[in-house]
Amino acid sequence: MASNEEQLPTEKPKPSSSSWFQNTIAPKLGYTALKDWQVTLASAMFAKKDVVCIAPTGSGKSALLHIPLMAMKTANGRVLGLSIAPTKSLCDDQARAATDRGLKAVAIYSDSLRAAMAKKKNLMDEIWKDEWDLFIIPPELLHSPEIDNFFLAQTPGSRSDAAQLDLVFIDECHLVREHGDEFRKVYSRIGLLRSRLDFKIPWVAVTATLPPGKFTDHVLHSLGFEEGNYVMHRMRVDVPNIEYIPCFFQHSISGSTFFDISWLIPVGKSSLDSLKKTVIFCETIKLACSVVAKVCSLKIGTIVTRSSCHSILCYQMNTVMFISPHIEEEQHGYLLGRTLSLVAWTSRTLSKSLY
Repeated sequence: MASNEEQLPTEKPKPSSSSWFQNTIAPKLGYTALKDWQVTLASAMFAKKDVVCIAPTGSGKSALLHIPLMAMKTANGRVLGLSIAPTKSLCDDQARAATDRGLKAVAIYSDSLRAAMAKKKNLMDEIWKDEWDLFIIPPELLHSPEIDNFFLAQTPGSRSDAAQLDLVFIDECHLVREHGDEFRKVYSRIGLLRSRLDFKIPWVAVTATLPPGKFTDHVLHSLGFEEGNYVMHRMRVDVPNIEYIPCFFQHSISGSTFFDISWLIPVGKSSLDSLKKTVIFCETIKLACSVVAKVCSLKIGTIVTRSSCHSILCYQMNTVMFISPHIEEEQHGYLLGRTLSLVAWTSRTLSKSLY
């Protein structure tokens, strides 16, 4: 006998629940599944809590920008997030990544503002009118006239019709200490933005380079993270497959002989393929250029290293992202073994660029 009982409808997962993030938000972003710690941190942000994530490159911490924004947009019908990234290139990268995940994202800096104006578009007006889900800026723009009016409109109690901010994301937050003290002092003033925003807006700080102790305390204090009022997730960020072997120079480096780096091309080696990939750091541009000249003069059997395409690369890692149009190809060549040595006079972004 057929049952006449009505079947109860399947109960929808509650917003902010783990199943809601996995079954509703993950598919919207194109993820098969979210990691447990991503769900935990995204849930905290959805509940208006600050979050700190220290995790290695490639672990999935960038998703901590996309997941809460998509969750808020799904639950509320709209969202507006602000991300602060150290370079224009990273601003563009974040905008592309968020767009690929289904969010309307735009990079805002002097060049992009001018390019938009040339097309008779005003990006800040579009943000004001809630036409974007996310905008990404370098820290220098925080106190610029272009964006100052927007932040004034975010002040609690303001009767402005500007779109309201829902999330602040700080990428590479370790630079608050590394750059903020002397190099780019604007980094040390990012935390001042808190006083202009609603205290309920969650802040997210992510990095792969924030050692425990006073360094972390300094960065979090500068950004206004209060002890006991944020959720932290820390993962191991070391690279166990890299071996560090210190070699102390015995000869002068003021000239061009550099006897102490001749070991890069051991006697008896006959091909580039037989050599180990090497990264050389130098304190100054002048020294780096001299080292490149030396390495290029070394011979592998009868082959001069300079004759091999892309065998030696020399560039400033802080600015190469937006100076050299071929850097991605060059780095890819290094990883594939076509490059013998990389010579750089700073290591600030080397790990992000190559590993």
